[in-house]
Amino acid sequence: MYNVQNYLTTKADESRTETIDFDCAILIYPTDEQIEEMKRQMGEDDFYIVADDNNWYQGTAIRLIDSLNIKKFTASERYLILKGINKSWTLDIRKDNSVSWNLIFFNRTKAPKVISTVDLNIEQVKEYFESAE
Repeated sequence: MYNVQNYLTTKADESRTETIDFDCAILIYPTDEQIEEMKRQMGEDDFYIVADDNNWYQGTAIRLIDSLNIKKFTASERYLILKGINKSWTLDIRKDNSVSWNLIFFNRTKAPKVISTVDLNIEQVKEYFESAE
């Protein structure tokens, strides 16, 4: 679930693609369609419990990222092209069974990393953004 390999794709519709060529934390939120599907699958009451939890963890992650002056980027399209210094990755962030609320760290000198906001801590953020592989 939190592995960038799960998001890699070789096919991306250019009209639904965003390109990122700078170090940042990429915030992913569910689309309206995903929200409606979750409501249908789990019921509205359970959906709102899950949404509240996810929004709280996402907000906590944002405050942590902001405290370290790391740029944020909120994904709005289905596909992301992450352009690193020596390699690029094309991600489908709306793949079936993907996590609707998500966070991806991207440092142009490293492979992108999908992060769980539930247990995110300052050491993880510093380790990823301050050192190169």
